[in-house]
Amino acid sequence: MSPRRADPEIRAGLLAAARDAFLAGGYAAAGLDPICRRAGVTKGALFHHFDGKEGLAGEVLEDWVRAGAEAYADGPHQRARGAIGRALGYVDHTIELCRRAPLGCLIGTLAQEVAESHPGLRRRCERAFREWGAGLAALLAEALREAPAALPFEPAGVADHFIAVFEGAQILAKARGSREVVPEQLRHFRRYLAQLLGVAAEGGPTRKAKRRKP
Repeated sequence: MSPRRADPEIRAGLLAAARDAFLAGGYAAAGLDPICRRAGVTKGALFHHFDGKEGLAGEVLEDWVRAGAEAYADGPHQRARGAIGRALGYVDHTIELCRRAPLGCLIGTLAQEVAESHPGLRRRCERAFREWGAGLAALLAEALREAPAALPFEPAGVADHFIAVFEGAQILAKARGSREVVPEQLRHFRRYLAQLLGVAAEGGPTRKAKRRKP
């Protein structure tokens, strides 16, 4: 007898329900029964589609990362003129995404809670951060090559700094009960990035270009 096939609608419903539960209360507090009730399925259906709670969390994380990559791939910053415009527009796009998305980042939420207790999930979180940073670092490297007045900086380090600002702002926003904290901190980062690239916040030059050593 052939095994039952997974139902895409049930799977998607469970992923959405688990994502909301993890964002709202964290990994430990998210019970499988409430997740199943929210998704409108039985616990048996959950175990048919996922290998327990940790397996479900891993798939939710992968789905989150995939959705984020798609959001940036189709972002308006991709149509900006030049790499500097795309780099600054990347921050602008992140600000707009934060205004529409639930408060919190699933990668950071899981990483803080399960780093010691669930090494498999920790490695997934580390890989998600690494891939996120690598993509942004590549964009920053392009912008640096395009900016003759830029200050010397390491694109990978600045990309990690962006992630640190973003994740820290999410925590601060929850503590203060204010969604505006995240856009505010990202605007601070944008001004910092513009200074590094030697341009005004709007994209124009702020100082005379100096030849950098190759």
